[in-house]
Order: sequence, then C-alpha cells, then structure tokens
Amino acid sequence: MNKFFAVILLSFIIISQTFADHYPRNPDIDIQHYTFNITLSDTTNEIFGKTSVEVKFLTENVKEFALDLVEKSPSSETGMSVQSVTINNSNVNYQQKDDRLIIHLITPSKKDEIRTYQISYSGIPADGLIISKNKYGDRTFFGDNWPDR
Repeated sequence: MNKFFAVILLSFIIISQTFADHYPRNPDIDIQHYTFNITLSDTTNEIFGKTSVEVKFLTENVKEFALDLVEKSPSSETGMSVQSVTINNSNVNYQQKDDRLIIHLITPSKKDEIRTYQISYSGIPADGLIISKNKYGDRTFFGDNWPDR
C-alpha cells in the first residue's frame, strides 16, 4: 500500500512540474490594466498602436521594468518598433532588447504607487494578430491570443 501512495505522490509531482508556469515574472510590479488603440489599414499590414499600461509597484525603488514586445529585426519584415514611451506627457527612456521593452523610470517607485505609461509603436505583427483574406477574398484581421493557444 505504501508503494501505491509513493507512486501517486511521485506522479503528482512530475505532472505538476510539467504543467507549471515557468514564465519569468517581475515580483516588483503588477499590471493593473491595459488599453490598446490600434490603427489598421486595408492597404498595408503595418499597424500603428498606442497602448496605455497601468502599473502598480509592489516594492520601493523599482528603477525599471520590462514588457513583452516582439521587436523588428533586420532579418524579418515583422515585429514592432517603439516610437515613444511617456508618462504624464513626459518622455521616458526605454530600450527594446530580446523581444522585451525595458522601461526606465524617471524616478524610482514607491510601494503601492500606481503609474500609467503610454507606449506608441508600429510595425507588422509577428504573431497574435493575423492579417489575411477570408475565403471570399475580403481582408480580415483576427486576434489569435495567448493563453488560448
């Protein structure tokens, strides 16, 4: 009987590790809200986006945080290029690196402080927004979003 419980316990541990979420998290922030404004076109696959991100800082002295954003690479036509990051109409330093947008805070955070950043970007989506034609030849835009994939 003890072997049976040991096998069940071992199976549970293996299964829980297999399905565990290993995505790197930033324990210093909690994204409260996103607002996406995207301009689409019937003549090009390039989109223009302006995103508002409300960030709650869970700790003091956060100096930067990162968001996922597939960057445009020289070897591909797809990916996004950031034109600006602002807060209260003031420019914020940022860098795009390894498909991440790293936002450098103007002043370090305070615990439980909430700030809203505006990010302007453009490009051809690499994934997530499918721009194509339907079976009738009409141009379509379809959101194929995680976590449902």
